[in-house]
Amino acid sequence: MADALDHCTKQSIKPHEIFDLSVEELLALIKELLAYEGKALVGFDNEIETLLDQLIGTCSTKQFQIISVTGMAGLGKTTLARALYNHELVWFTLINVVLSFGARKISSRGWIDQHRHIKIFLKILDLESILISLFPLDIVQMINLRYLAIRAHDGSPHASVSNLVNLQMLIVSSRKNMVIPKTIWKMLNLRHLYIKSGENSLEDASFLQVTGNDGPSALASFQTLSQVNPRSCHNIFSRTPNLRKLGFCGPLISRLGDMQFPCLGSLEHLQKLKLLNTFPYSEATRSCNPVMFLENLKKLTLSNTGMDWEEMWSFSLLPNLEILKLKLQAFVGEI
Repeated sequence: MADALDHCTKQSIKPHEIFDLSVEELLALIKELLAYEGKALVGFDNEIETLLDQLIGTCSTKQFQIISVTGMAGLGKTTLARALYNHELVWFTLINVVLSFGARKISSRGWIDQHRHIKIFLKILDLESILISLFPLDIVQMINLRYLAIRAHDGSPHASVSNLVNLQMLIVSSRKNMVIPKTIWKMLNLRHLYIKSGENSLEDASFLQVTGNDGPSALASFQTLSQVNPRSCHNIFSRTPNLRKLGFCGPLISRLGDMQFPCLGSLEHLQKLKLLNTFPYSEATRSCNPVMFLENLKKLTLSNTGMDWEEMWSFSLLPNLEILKLKLQAFVGEI
């Protein structure tokens, strides 16, 4: 709609003023724009239909094609290409299959500014099929995003990720251990922070410390937190009372051979807990205090905790535990 927006400007209508128009004025403007666009496309109907089929078909099969438009000067090659680029079917397809058709460009500087309709309307963005280098800064302009998934060499979100005020689920897969900025706790609609790999730290969030006059928790919607270093979580749980799924990845065994992690007493709704220890200990873990685990816990996953099989009795004291998942080196020694 590049030419159409230029037409708006010529009609003394600035793009940002479109949002102030009444329904009747907006419909009239749309009709005018469509008529304006159509004036430059006389005689191209069949060609546009054929090329649209090829372009949209390319996206659905996730296979790229190169379509060349050739001919003598003045035949309308550029006009035809522009019409395809601006066609609403192409843009709807782009939004629905952004993984296949333009996701790499999202990480490039200024791409979102050039495609404002994507920034305004896109709510779901899944880039996990494409490995990018860093967390794309342009994404933080997509203020209506509800779901975001990325895979990066270094996926540490920028502090400006808090601009995504409507985001409910953030999924990050990173080859490097990440630091999650403290600004993420300003995202009051965030429900799930799902980190798929690594030993990741939460930036110091001491400003979240609750005082007696604070009232309701500001993070009442938060339900999932995974793959985080337990040493970086001490000031978090008092503000996440409705957390249901929690995963620790980091040193969980003390130098004396006891299991240790932050107190979970305020997490009355916690149902699933994953413990992945990264601190090697030469002997079997000697003690595991069942008081460390909440009574409401339904699923517990242990990995590399190196506990003695004699400690298995501890989990029999958890009245609601339904699943105990033991991964590599969860228990050691003779049964």
